[in-house]
This record gives sequence, C-alpha cells and structure tokens, in this order.
Amino acid sequence: GLSTAFDMPTLMGYDSDSPWALGEVGRAGVAVDTLRDMEDLYADIDLGAVSTSMTINGPAAALLAMYVAVGEQGGVAKTDLAGTIQNDILKEYQAQKEYIYPPRPSMRI
Repeated sequence: GLSTAFDMPTLMGYDSDSPWALGEVGRAGVAVDTLRDMEDLYADIDLGAVSTSMTINGPAAALLAMYVAVGEQGGVAKTDLAGTIQNDILKEYQAQKEYIYPPRPSMRI
C-alpha cells in the first residue's frame, strides 16, 4: 500500500501561505492545500490498484473528498478506492496536542 504523511500545516488545517504555517510547510510531510495539490501528489498513480493510508485527523473529511475526486478524475469509482483514513481525536487531544476542534464535537465528525 501507499502511506501518505502530511506536513504540520495540513494536519492543523492551515494553508501553506498562512502566517501560522511559517517554517513548517513540507517539513515533516507533504503540503496539501487544494485539489490541485492532491492531483499532483497522486499523478500517475492508479488509485484503483493501490491501498492508500492517510493519517490526517482534523481535516480528514476534506482530504478524503479530495482523494475521491482525484480517483474519479482518473476513472476510478469511489467504490473501487481502498485504504484507511485516520480521524483519531482522542490521540490528537491527549498525546500530540494537534487537534483542531475540541473532543466532544470532533467525536461527532
């Protein structure tokens, strides 16, 4: 399978040009701000032939939507995409302190 590691600004839901992202863009993973970034990231990869793991947490829903869009643009139905996406608020809140939303509303997401 394919494992995708995102940089801290992406994990925290910031665009790369945000002042809060200064010095962190691309440092510990890939920066994904837009659908175009996701298209570039998975260019020339048959998403119907690989299983993709994304540890993304807070922005998981947005990144999953981008991933599905890229797959569909490549002719892969969303039902044929395989992999995992992590949205583990308890880990983020207790261990890493990298959460976007407080635990209670995050559990609903």
